[in-house]
Amino acid sequence: MKQGRRGKNIWALLVVLAMVLSGCQVPEGVELPTGVSIPSDLTQEEIAELLPSLQEEWGISAEADATKDSEDAVSDEQILGDTTKVEDATNVEKGNVTETTKENHEGGTTENEVVLSSGRDWVKYVLDVADYRKYHADLNAAFGDNWDAYVDHWLTTGVYEGRTQGVLFDPFAYVEAYPDVKAECGDDVMKIIEHYLAFGKSENRPIGTTQGYEDMADKISREEIVGKPINREPSSRLDALISHAEKQLLYGRNVEGSMYPMLFIDGFDVVTKEPVIWEKGTSNEKYLTNFYNQSSMYLMMEGLSAITGDDKYKEAVYQQVDARFNMETLSDSNGLIYSGAHSVQDVKHGEHSTGLYHETKDYQLPWELYYKVDPEGVERYVTAFWNAHIYDWSDLSLNRHGQWNKLMSETWESEYTNPSSFTEGVEASFGNTANDMMEMAYFLYLKTGNEKYRIWADRLLDKFIGVTDPTTGLIGPQYGIMVSTDEFGYHDRFLSNFVGADFVDINGVDYKTLTDADSQRVGETQRLSRDTIKSTAGYKPQIFIPLYEQTGNEKFYDHIKNNMLGVVRYVYDPTNHTFKTPISTNGTDFNPGEGNGPILVAPRPGYYLTEGKSFQEYETTHELVLKSMIDTVHMMKAEDAGEAAEIWEAARAWARNVDLGDIGTAMGENVNVNLNTGSVNTFNTLAVISLYKYTGHPQYYDLALKMADNIMETFYDEELGMFKTNKNAPYVSFQSEQMYVVFCVEAMTRA
Repeated sequence: MKQGRRGKNIWALLVVLAMVLSGCQVPEGVELPTGVSIPSDLTQEEIAELLPSLQEEWGISAEADATKDSEDAVSDEQILGDTTKVEDATNVEKGNVTETTKENHEGGTTENEVVLSSGRDWVKYVLDVADYRKYHADLNAAFGDNWDAYVDHWLTTGVYEGRTQGVLFDPFAYVEAYPDVKAECGDDVMKIIEHYLAFGKSENRPIGTTQGYEDMADKISREEIVGKPINREPSSRLDALISHAEKQLLYGRNVEGSMYPMLFIDGFDVVTKEPVIWEKGTSNEKYLTNFYNQSSMYLMMEGLSAITGDDKYKEAVYQQVDARFNMETLSDSNGLIYSGAHSVQDVKHGEHSTGLYHETKDYQLPWELYYKVDPEGVERYVTAFWNAHIYDWSDLSLNRHGQWNKLMSETWESEYTNPSSFTEGVEASFGNTANDMMEMAYFLYLKTGNEKYRIWADRLLDKFIGVTDPTTGLIGPQYGIMVSTDEFGYHDRFLSNFVGADFVDINGVDYKTLTDADSQRVGETQRLSRDTIKSTAGYKPQIFIPLYEQTGNEKFYDHIKNNMLGVVRYVYDPTNHTFKTPISTNGTDFNPGEGNGPILVAPRPGYYLTEGKSFQEYETTHELVLKSMIDTVHMMKAEDAGEAAEIWEAARAWARNVDLGDIGTAMGENVNVNLNTGSVNTFNTLAVISLYKYTGHPQYYDLALKMADNIMETFYDEELGMFKTNKNAPYVSFQSEQMYVVFCVEAMTRA
């Protein structure tokens, strides 16, 4: 919105004062402009101080003419495009706001007036309804001047159809971008919008993007968004899980037109119960299924059979696994399954769809389940996986992008001649892919006793130990040093933005004079991002801690312990609940902030970068790290009690920051958790389950139950009888992390 500073400040203040609850008594002799109410939590002294400051700075007197104020505000409120909005301030007192829109077009000007219900006023600050309707003739014909109908449509349908016209502001992108706003407002939408209107505009803070609107209905209740009640009748966790599983059996397989009727599709339309159709309306319509992405569903259904005694759930899952490992058309010539981050199976045409590469990133596939069904298939698959992703076994040159139908090498019988910590080439030796590879190889070693699997997994582990800083313990994201071979130049598009920056790290590396070659070595092996921390401090402990417990291999212990200490000491900021990223493995914060160094801004678009956006705005956490902190503390030896206490204090601060209360002075000691938490975070729920598993403390048990109740209330659709990632979405996915976590809580109660 383009507007004068004076008009902007007056308008913002009037809106904020009008939006919050009124009810405070105005000091005697003071008269407010019509339509302006005072926040109920202000003291008499604060009110007395507030009004004179308005009069002094902007000339608003106690006897100000309300009509004059409205006209002043209108004159400065120039809306994007050809639309002008006028708010009738006198109507605020009645609980409604009248909005008049003027639309200029070839035939003249059309003026429309609609009434906004009081509980929905804030929505107009995130959506320009006139702009939204102007671009969509179908909606204009259907809804006319019914403003509420446009809002309903945008929230429930428009966001999923990619209708971005009229979208002005994303409160959740805004609050995540600014730690001070996050600390002040949390996830309270009203507070976030009030902050934006009162301060964010005048401070020229970017207003956020349209990204994240898909999540909005999950983060605040539907009642708060549109004032409509949700049917949330009590339902037991087990009943909900059974219902979800039954719907999977009913609608997820034996789909009409499927070339593989035994396979579960990924989701269906909630109204028609037909599969989600990709590229709908074209000659290339597809029904998709992604084997890897259905893992949590498989674990839930197998567990459901154990709880209920009904084998039909696990049998349906075992049928999926058997087909994937044994049907030639569902894998490449080596047995590598068509699935993953870049690959998916189209069951309508029986084709491998879109997959140029095979890839997993910290998938943590359910190997025990797979092995029950087909031990030989698992060995064949693991060999095919390593063959596809290892480009050169002599030095373990690894690429996160695996090659389909690659000529089978000597694999486990290959010679290993170069154990150097670094390899040079075009490969992207991502740790999140290597984590999966190490897990599957160690799994086969433990199942078969065959040393070849352990030997190669150990060698791969040594590669990452080699790119771990010996002082901080922080693990490098990869050991490959990339060579420029394509039109984009060096692959590390994130760190290459540092070249030329006025920055010298603690080791004296001058980024202003770095060569491209130097920057790649520093970047690929030392620069940590939020995504890297998610992998090294979130997923890696979930893989290696069980392996340490099973094997006693001290490499696992040191690798996890030292890296987590590095995260606690150098990366996690408990004050702002953020990761200090980007950061070097030596502990250098590349973006320390004003007063401590430069605030780096992306000079061009890049990998996870937006041109002109401060790197500081990427400093967010990943909640799985809380569970891994707790699991690490539980793993640690008595002689490391001091270091364990250091990690525990970070976990304790983290729990407070995410509304879980005090998890204790030590694990299970002096616990005072928040049993009124509104948290619906699945990773945090798993962390609390770990706490109960390790201690048996009743407060952890009750907290896990409370969080499961919150998840049920927010994500379980009673009418449909299924968990939905977003209750307002027109589709439902069988793979729901919320469903899986509710199952984990149910399993906890039966342990």
